[in-house]
Amino acid sequence: MFKKVLVPLDGTADSERVLDWVKPFARLGAEIHLATIVDSRHLMEAHEFANLTDAVTEWADQYLAGILEEVRSEFPSTSSSRGTGAPAREILKIAEDVGADLIAMESHRGSAVVRGILGSCTDAIVRSGRLPVLVLPPGGASVLAPDKPATVLIPLDGSDLAENSLPIGTEIAAAFGADVHLLRSTTSALYAGDDFGIDVGQAWEMAIKSQEKDAGEYLDRQAALVRETVSIVTTQVSTDSGAGAITESLNDSPSTIAVMATHGRGGLRRMVLGSVTDKVIRSSHAPILVLPASGMPNAGETESDV
Repeated sequence: MFKKVLVPLDGTADSERVLDWVKPFARLGAEIHLATIVDSRHLMEAHEFANLTDAVTEWADQYLAGILEEVRSEFPSTSSSRGTGAPAREILKIAEDVGADLIAMESHRGSAVVRGILGSCTDAIVRSGRLPVLVLPPGGASVLAPDKPATVLIPLDGSDLAENSLPIGTEIAAAFGADVHLLRSTTSALYAGDDFGIDVGQAWEMAIKSQEKDAGEYLDRQAALVRETVSIVTTQVSTDSGAGAITESLNDSPSTIAVMATHGRGGLRRMVLGSVTDKVIRSSHAPILVLPASGMPNAGETESDV
């Protein structure tokens, strides 16, 4: 599975809570690498640039050394490094330098001293990077992390892109002895009315039943494949919106982790993390393992509301 996890920290307790979700992976053999980034873009605005740079750098080094000592007491192979510059770029550079295959970070904005590590930086890392990113949503900082995930939620929408979540989600579940829960949301769009002799209510009900049947059969086929590796696999067809169904499922089980594939396109074409993934991260309390399309096959697939 994962061999080295990069954990960017910004000096806040919320960012450190990510470690509680990373430790289960470390117990399976993954090494932890801690990083703190001094955002030089903001330091450049200061009057006494040189003095402030030295002071902030010293603070960052002391902070990182303290966290490193604490984590090493449980995981001796833990390492650390400090970067200076644009946070997203520095985090991705450190990830490449240390050979990380997973980045884990909280999604709130960073502190006023070492700024910019979290929040919009998370978006940039998912958009620009090719590594999976374990994102702890803002609400997740107040949730007690379990010793290990009990359930791995894998939302599917029928696309090849979404199905890229299945191998890694299944591998995580098998490693932790967790269950797998496959979820698909259905929506109906009808363009009919009584003027054409069609009972809209009846047509709506028939469309929903047809979509639920097709979605259920699709999930059953995927579940059969997952059961080759994981013994307990459940499926759910929801008529709620994709983000709503995922968030509800996550919040109902605090020991669940979601695995989601996303385009993560920015700009006018897409919200920062993709519509569904972005909404889930903003609304849920559980961690989401985001798989950027740039690091997977079928990247040309269009992300839809799962």
